[in-house]
Amino acid sequence: MEKVKLTQEQAGEIERIKNYFNRHEYITKFVETNGVSDSEFHIEELVRALYTGYEVEPEFKAGDWVHNNLNGCVFQIKEYQLEVINDDPRNIRHATKQEAWWASHGRDVDQYKHNDVIKESYNQVIREVSHVEDNIVYMKCGGGFGKDALKIVCFAEDRKDLGDD
Repeated sequence: MEKVKLTQEQAGEIERIKNYFNRHEYITKFVETNGVSDSEFHIEELVRALYTGYEVEPEFKAGDWVHNNLNGCVFQIKEYQLEVINDDPRNIRHATKQEAWWASHGRDVDQYKHNDVIKESYNQVIREVSHVEDNIVYMKCGGGFGKDALKIVCFAEDRKDLGDD
Protein backbone atom coordinates (compact mmCIF):
# COMPACT_ATOMS: atom_id res chain seq x y z
CA MET A 1 0.00 0.00 0.00
CA GLU A 2 1.31 3.43 -0.94
CA LYS A 3 2.31 5.81 1.83
CA VAL A 4 0.15 8.86 2.49
CA LYS A 5 1.60 12.23 1.50
CA LEU A 6 1.29 14.76 4.31
CA THR A 7 2.14 18.40 4.73
CA GLN A 8 4.90 19.22 7.17
CA GLU A 9 2.30 20.51 9.65
CA GLN A 10 0.30 17.26 9.49
CA ALA A 11 3.43 15.15 9.93
CA GLY A 12 4.49 17.31 12.88
CA GLU A 13 1.11 16.80 14.53
CA ILE A 14 1.31 13.01 14.10
CA GLU A 15 4.83 12.92 15.54
CA ARG A 16 3.73 15.08 18.47
CA ILE A 17 0.73 12.88 19.36
CA LYS A 18 2.72 9.61 19.10
CA ASN A 19 4.28 10.55 22.44
CA TYR A 20 0.92 10.82 24.19
CA PHE A 21 -1.54 8.39 22.57
CA ASN A 22 -1.51 5.03 20.90
CA ARG A 23 -2.90 4.88 17.35
CA HIS A 24 -6.37 3.73 18.36
CA GLU A 25 -6.73 6.48 21.01
CA TYR A 26 -5.66 9.15 18.56
CA ILE A 27 -8.05 7.97 15.85
CA THR A 28 -10.89 7.98 18.41
CA LYS A 29 -10.01 11.54 19.53
CA PHE A 30 -9.79 12.70 15.90
CA VAL A 31 -13.29 11.35 15.13
CA GLU A 32 -14.72 12.83 18.36
CA THR A 33 -13.26 16.24 17.50
CA ASN A 34 -13.62 16.38 13.71
CA GLY A 35 -16.02 13.66 12.63
CA VAL A 36 -14.58 11.70 9.73
CA SER A 37 -12.81 14.71 8.26
CA ASP A 38 -11.47 18.13 9.07
CA SER A 39 -10.71 20.78 6.46
CA GLU A 40 -7.48 19.14 5.27
CA PHE A 41 -7.40 15.62 6.63
CA HIS A 42 -9.75 12.65 6.19
CA ILE A 43 -9.92 9.79 8.68
CA GLU A 44 -8.83 7.34 5.97
CA GLU A 45 -5.61 9.31 5.41
CA LEU A 46 -4.97 9.43 9.14
CA VAL A 47 -5.38 5.66 9.54
CA ARG A 48 -3.11 4.94 6.56
CA ALA A 49 -0.50 7.40 7.84
CA LEU A 50 -0.49 5.82 11.30
CA TYR A 51 -0.46 2.20 10.14
CA THR A 52 1.42 2.16 6.82
CA GLY A 53 3.56 5.27 7.17
CA TYR A 54 3.72 8.58 5.39
CA GLU A 55 5.95 10.85 3.35
CA VAL A 56 6.25 14.55 3.98
CA GLU A 57 5.60 16.72 0.94
CA PRO A 58 8.33 19.31 0.73
CA GLU A 59 7.14 22.87 1.06
CA PHE A 60 9.16 25.53 -0.63
CA LYS A 61 9.28 29.27 -0.14
CA ALA A 62 10.91 32.15 -1.97
CA GLY A 63 14.63 32.27 -1.19
CA ASP A 64 15.02 28.50 -0.70
CA TRP A 65 17.88 26.88 -2.58
CA VAL A 66 16.63 23.84 -4.49
CA HIS A 67 17.99 21.12 -6.74
CA ASN A 68 16.16 20.18 -9.95
CA ASN A 69 16.45 16.38 -10.22
CA LEU A 70 15.80 16.43 -13.98
CA ASN A 71 18.70 18.65 -15.04
CA GLY A 72 20.89 18.88 -11.91
CA CYS A 73 20.48 22.66 -11.74
CA VAL A 74 20.67 24.30 -8.30
CA PHE A 75 18.85 27.62 -7.97
CA GLN A 76 17.23 29.98 -5.51
CA ILE A 77 13.44 30.11 -5.76
CA LYS A 78 11.94 33.43 -6.81
CA GLU A 79 8.47 34.51 -5.70
CA TYR A 80 6.98 34.04 -9.18
CA GLN A 81 8.19 30.39 -9.30
CA LEU A 82 6.50 29.30 -6.07
CA GLU A 83 3.10 28.30 -7.40
CA VAL A 84 4.52 26.09 -10.15
CA ILE A 85 7.06 24.44 -7.83
CA ASN A 86 4.63 23.82 -4.97
CA ASP A 87 1.95 22.50 -7.36
CA ASP A 88 4.30 19.76 -8.63
CA PRO A 89 7.37 19.34 -6.42
CA ARG A 90 8.20 15.78 -7.59
CA ASN A 91 11.38 16.74 -9.42
CA ILE A 92 12.57 19.35 -6.92
CA ARG A 93 14.29 18.83 -3.58
CA HIS A 94 15.89 21.21 -1.11
CA ALA A 95 19.55 21.69 -1.98
CA THR A 96 22.19 20.57 0.48
CA LYS A 97 24.16 23.28 2.28
CA GLN A 98 27.14 22.51 0.07
CA GLU A 99 25.11 22.71 -3.16
CA ALA A 100 23.53 26.00 -2.06
CA TRP A 101 26.88 27.53 -1.07
CA TRP A 102 28.58 26.69 -4.37
CA ALA A 103 25.52 27.75 -6.40
CA SER A 104 25.37 31.08 -4.55
CA HIS A 105 28.86 31.68 -5.97
CA GLY A 106 27.82 30.69 -9.49
CA ARG A 107 29.54 27.32 -9.43
CA ASP A 108 28.71 23.63 -9.35
CA VAL A 109 29.87 21.73 -6.25
CA ASP A 110 33.69 21.47 -6.22
CA GLN A 111 33.98 23.37 -9.49
CA TYR A 112 37.48 24.82 -9.36
CA LYS A 113 38.75 27.11 -12.12
CA HIS A 114 41.98 28.65 -13.39
CA ASN A 115 43.25 31.34 -10.96
CA ASP A 116 41.10 30.22 -8.00
CA VAL A 117 43.00 30.44 -4.74
CA ILE A 118 42.71 27.28 -2.65
CA LYS A 119 44.01 25.88 0.62
CA GLU A 120 45.10 22.29 1.00
CA SER A 121 43.11 20.88 3.89
CA TYR A 122 45.86 18.67 5.31
CA ASN A 123 48.80 21.13 5.47
CA GLN A 124 46.99 24.48 5.10
CA VAL A 125 49.22 25.65 2.22
CA ILE A 126 47.59 28.27 0.00
CA ARG A 127 48.00 27.74 -3.73
CA GLU A 128 46.71 29.01 -7.07
CA VAL A 129 44.87 26.73 -9.51
CA SER A 130 46.38 26.20 -12.94
CA HIS A 131 43.75 23.88 -14.42
CA VAL A 132 41.42 20.98 -13.64
CA GLU A 133 41.61 17.68 -15.45
CA ASP A 134 39.87 14.37 -14.65
CA ASN A 135 38.80 15.55 -11.17
CA ILE A 136 42.38 16.52 -10.30
CA VAL A 137 43.04 20.18 -9.50
CA TYR A 138 46.51 21.16 -10.72
CA MET A 139 48.45 24.02 -9.14
CA LYS A 140 50.53 26.70 -10.86
CA CYS A 141 53.49 25.74 -8.67
CA GLY A 142 53.16 22.10 -9.72
CA GLY A 143 51.37 19.10 -8.33
CA GLY A 144 47.75 18.13 -8.29
CA PHE A 145 45.18 17.29 -5.65
CA GLY A 146 41.84 15.58 -5.40
CA LYS A 147 38.94 17.97 -4.90
CA ASP A 148 38.16 16.55 -1.44
CA ALA A 149 41.57 17.77 -0.19
CA LEU A 150 40.89 21.42 -1.03
CA LYS A 151 39.01 24.41 0.33
CA ILE A 152 38.30 27.52 -1.70
CA VAL A 153 39.92 30.71 -0.38
CA CYS A 154 38.99 33.07 -3.22
CA PHE A 155 37.21 32.55 -6.50
CA ALA A 156 39.14 33.75 -9.57
CA GLU A 157 36.36 36.14 -10.53
CA ASP A 158 36.56 37.82 -7.08
CA ARG A 159 40.31 38.43 -7.15
CA LYS A 160 41.40 42.06 -7.23
CA ASP A 161 45.03 41.31 -8.10
CA LEU A 162 44.21 39.99 -11.56
CA GLY A 163 43.54 42.13 -14.62
CA ASP A 164 40.61 41.52 -16.93
CA ASP A 165 42.05 38.56 -18.81
